[in-house]
Amino acid sequence: MSGGAGVQVAPAGTAGHGALWHDVLARLLEVPELPSVTERVQEVLFDAVADAETAARWIGQDPDLARGGVAVARRWPGAPAGLASLPRAIEVLGRMEVQKLTLAIPIHRIVRTWHPSPNIDLPRLWRHSLAVATCAEYLSRTLATGNALEAFSAGLLHDLGKAIIDRCVGPRFEAATGPGGWSALRTWERAVIGSTHAEIGAVLATRWRMVPEVAEAIRLHHATGRMAGGPATRWTRAILVTADRLAHLFGVHGVAGDPRPSSSELSWIHVGTVAHRIRNALERTAEVFAFD
Repeated sequence: MSGGAGVQVAPAGTAGHGALWHDVLARLLEVPELPSVTERVQEVLFDAVADAETAARWIGQDPDLARGGVAVARRWPGAPAGLASLPRAIEVLGRMEVQKLTLAIPIHRIVRTWHPSPNIDLPRLWRHSLAVATCAEYLSRTLATGNALEAFSAGLLHDLGKAIIDRCVGPRFEAATGPGGWSALRTWERAVIGSTHAEIGAVLATRWRMVPEVAEAIRLHHATGRMAGGPATRWTRAILVTADRLAHLFGVHGVAGDPRPSSSELSWIHVGTVAHRIRNALERTAEVFAFD
């Protein structure tokens, strides 16, 4: 985090579009910002000398974060029976897991409360986002490249532009995500809105002060051809694209009609290991990431 240099008003190439694009921008500005405690906890956990008690004092300022951290820790392998202490939960989970939760729990809260829409299946979209985030983090660690937390963040936010579009156009968006796949969806988004869910998601990432590499990876995760940007952006984008396809391969789709790649496309990855990680991530956080 701490990378956003102000809110990007519109993606490149979207100037001059009609009222619907302005409606999308208005909706983007309605989305609540992440709580300040999220950024502060991230800073604390990056400090190698900070202990669990220090992190717990900050996390405790957000009751959802505190409850969520303890709930996930109770399901963690080797967790002591009757775990109830937040500092102990932080020790059980480790810094990286706590950083992920302090990002994911507020975003889930915003998605659940800001977008109570009957048109798009929000639990399904969230499960897909969490699955992609889990895959992206795993790939970053396995390939020893990029920043694993940034990869997780990009995966978590990569499709949230769909929720913004759905808020603006309602059932028309769900109908557009049919058998034509990504290409047809991008064509529809460009024709109707003048932008894509990937570009809108990048604006949201900037609003939430993600580093530029995360926002660019989101913006480009359906792009084709040679990618612009530095090595960090290209690596994060490559990891995000692969993680997205893995989630689809395992049937964790974001919306109806999302395409499913063949296993041969991803034969270089130990898919069984990734599938196991996705399943564990979804099971351990099911209580925390429920939708009413």
